[in-house]
Amino acid sequence: MASRKKLFFFSIAPLAFLCMLLALTEVALRAFAPALGNPFVSPMSRDDAGWYMINRGYLQKYFPATVTAVPEFKPSLMKQHKAENAFRVLCIGESSMFGTPYAMDATIPAILRKQLRHICPEREIEVINLGAAAINSNVVLDITKHLFELQPDLILLYVGHNEFYGPDGVGASLLERHFP
Repeated sequence: MASRKKLFFFSIAPLAFLCMLLALTEVALRAFAPALGNPFVSPMSRDDAGWYMINRGYLQKYFPATVTAVPEFKPSLMKQHKAENAFRVLCIGESSMFGTPYAMDATIPAILRKQLRHICPEREIEVINLGAAAINSNVVLDITKHLFELQPDLILLYVGHNEFYGPDGVGASLLERHFP
């Protein structure tokens, strides 16, 4: 009969080996296949200028693979190197910030852009809409890690509605929470 030490070792060794194999696979994929990542912004070049393009599909990691319609950010470009006279505003939040159910020119960021350009015609105004439907403060908190890389002068935040009535909110019905 095998000793307790041998039984313990042969129980733990396969588990430890499997964990080590998974960790090495993760490191290898991150190092040798960066395209598998899901970056927040992608650098691009157009007209001899450097731009950042917001990754519209960045939010897919927050939703189950079975969801067919994952919310996306609006298409957005911003200069990599902000001009001296530029004023950059990042607007982040839920569907109200995104503009649901209004047209592209009736969103909070669009109205803010129009007003700032009217008030400060001598400045280059950049207002980026980072609102999306069906997200809450957990997603917004994760996204804020990337915002300061974009050199904002102002971050406008709108959250709270989905905390109560969103997909996981306490105000959503039992059916809505379990069968969105």
